Amino acid sequence: MGRPSRRPTFPPSLLSCVFLISGFSSLILEVTWARQLTQLTGSGVRATASVAAVTLAGLALGAWLGGWRCDRLVAPLRAYAWVEMSIGVWALLTPVLCAWAMRLTPRVQAFSSGSVESAAGPLLASILLVLPGSLLMGATTPLMVRADFSLAGSRREDESAGLRLGRLYGWNTLGGAAGAMVLQWWVSVKAYPLVISGKPLFSWQAFVPVMFELGVMGGVLGAVFGMLAFNGLPMWSHPLFNSARFERVTTDGFFISIESRDPRFHKEQSQDFLRRIGAREVEVIQRASGVTAS
Repeated sequence: MGRPSRRPTFPPSLLSCVFLISGFSSLILEVTWARQLTQLTGSGVRATASVAAVTLAGLALGAWLGGWRCDRLVAPLRAYAWVEMSIGVWALLTPVLCAWAMRLTPRVQAFSSGSVESAAGPLLASILLVLPGSLLMGATTPLMVRADFSLAGSRREDESAGLRLGRLYGWNTLGGAAGAMVLQWWVSVKAYPLVISGKPLFSWQAFVPVMFELGVMGGVLGAVFGMLAFNGLPMWSHPLFNSARFERVTTDGFFISIESRDPRFHKEQSQDFLRRIGAREVEVIQRASGVTAS
């Protein structure tokens, strides 16, 4: 009998390092693609909004597709490597596609009465040049998390999926921040060195207040809208609103609601339980679909 095959083992730090490099390169590519599109669409509001919208939509859709597919993969780490190589190939093709699209710009301008930005040009150009790469980038996160789970010899069996995702995504985000900083240094110091008001070529201090405010704004918006989404708010109607007794909830009443959508819900047992703990009134309320709640 042959010896059983063993899956390769990787130290946790190696996967984190790989994902950090992935975030580093991805941020540079996203900024580069956005700057390349300005040659086609200009740097106006519509063009910039189109690039941002397509990039975020591609990342979200890629993450969803990657998460849907990754659990069916036998070798998710190999799939992750193929996705990263595909991103590199697309990055090499982007200048060629951009040059090809620039030759079509006069035709698009004639079709849009001389203004590319007033037509669907920015959106179409963003979909052509940015969306494929964004889809691939979005798929890397679920594939990496799945690969982290599947690797043999891992010493983090007791680590939850949330902790693994947070750890890997944290390294990826750190790599993206480093990529943005390095790209900014290269543009300011090497590619286009401009002395403005006697300031140093790489005056990174000027970017700190802006990034801090944007970080605070993103955290606040994420917390607010996340709270609303996870709590199912706003809730314009609820079966409890049809109960006359429930009107006292805003004055002197204390209520306990047991939802029937709980898989362990049992109508009679729930009523008996509430009476045993001292409930004064137990009321069964019908939903519009016929499901009950106590």
